[in-house]
Amino acid sequence: MIRLQWPSTAQPQRVTTPYSAETGSVELYAPAGTLIVAGAAGRVLAVSGDSVLVASGQTTVAYGNLRNIRVQIGQQVNLGAALGEAAGPESIRLVVQQAVDPTPLLVRDAALYLTPTTDNLRLRDKPVDGAIIGQLYVGDPLESLESRDATLRKLGVRDEWLRVRTADGQEGYTAAWLLEEDKPTPPPAGQITGVNLDLFHPLGHPPPSRLKGIGWVRFLYNVSYNPDNNTYGSTDINAAYSRYRPVLEQYARAGIKVLLVLTHQTYGEGRDEYWPWRAMTSAKWSDLSKKYADMLHRIARQYAGQNIVHAYQIWNEQDTPPELAVAAVPIPAADYGRMLAEAVPAIRSADPNATIITGGHLTGPPQGARYARTALAQMPDGVRPDGIAFHAYGRGAPRADKRYAPFGTVGEAVRIYSQVIPGKPVWITEWGALDLPNDPTDAIAKYASAFVKDLKNNYGDKVAAAIWYAWAQGMHNGYGLVAENDQPRQPLYQQFCAL
Repeated sequence: MIRLQWPSTAQPQRVTTPYSAETGSVELYAPAGTLIVAGAAGRVLAVSGDSVLVASGQTTVAYGNLRNIRVQIGQQVNLGAALGEAAGPESIRLVVQQAVDPTPLLVRDAALYLTPTTDNLRLRDKPVDGAIIGQLYVGDPLESLESRDATLRKLGVRDEWLRVRTADGQEGYTAAWLLEEDKPTPPPAGQITGVNLDLFHPLGHPPPSRLKGIGWVRFLYNVSYNPDNNTYGSTDINAAYSRYRPVLEQYARAGIKVLLVLTHQTYGEGRDEYWPWRAMTSAKWSDLSKKYADMLHRIARQYAGQNIVHAYQIWNEQDTPPELAVAAVPIPAADYGRMLAEAVPAIRSADPNATIITGGHLTGPPQGARYARTALAQMPDGVRPDGIAFHAYGRGAPRADKRYAPFGTVGEAVRIYSQVIPGKPVWITEWGALDLPNDPTDAIAKYASAFVKDLKNNYGDKVAAAIWYAWAQGMHNGYGLVAENDQPRQPLYQQFCAL
């Protein structure tokens, strides 16, 4: 008996009506207009009304409830060849020989992601001469809507066309010879939980022994502030290196990974030419980005090869609406993309092994994801960050207390942000409970435990880190793992370190 690739390009791939011995058929999800393809190579035996009968070896397969049938009797069809479209409203019929349940024979495809090899690639409503419905660019994530075998057979082959779906849900056909597979990059191995620390807070850099079980620490890398005279605007990276390196090294040597956040306080703060931030223009952002990238290059060169810094984050909460900006410095999406285009190569030229991620997007899906795509569209061919970061305040596991998750589930955010650069991990660089310092620690512990378990159980292949804000009570407005007297807030502290 043959194996059948899933014949509908609709997602998700699911059975809508199970096999019936009375009808001999099973129904598969396929809304009207969905492309229906051959689940196996063979010869067309019959075309009748809304059905196509294909002989595949010693097995015959009937595809029913079709319209706009594209094959003829006697035609040889390859695996994945277009047979027609689903007539609707929501399913097609599949019959294999007589009284054989085809469900066990169906092979569901894992999603196969592609990206163009050239800019200005046209997306058409049908192959070859269809109307142009969009433009595609190098780095744009595309999901193939054809079987895995058919997709791999067509990639790079002149005059072959593939049906694809863009990250914003638009479907169409594009030239397969100008596409390549966008192979997944696995998230970093190890523990995903982390905590935000602060070199300038009296409780903000505890000894590593107190973080046993935690995988990451995240520090804002503040070059601007000079604690010796309480001033801002310094560009002395050597002084910053002398302050930070001994602290960071102790965590790295204890097996805890270090993430540095490079923001306006790394470069830009206290510079008269950029103040006030609300008056920034694209020209000023361009000027700042070049100087900022040069400083990042020199910082990365200081840490290169020492196995101290494991990842760099470019800016923070850059998509914050200007009217809501307090600590964050917002950047228009296109200007942020040009900043990334300067910063990513600058760091990689100093440390080719560096992991570089975006700043944490604040606005949530889908708005934050749209911002990220707009930014990435400004970057040149072959230059991309290694992951998209977002902040998951107000989100939790399914059925979380609405007090801590008023905006929905963290899973929804992971799914949407992970589509921005398919195959790259997402990073949750801030999450927690804000402005609730007196809430019971057992309720916070329950929320945090469910949050991390949901990520590990359901999104383990998509999430690189989930970093709590913050370590200590009094570090801005986050719910601390320890209190203002430096004592653990139980049971939150114990449970978090064991997640």
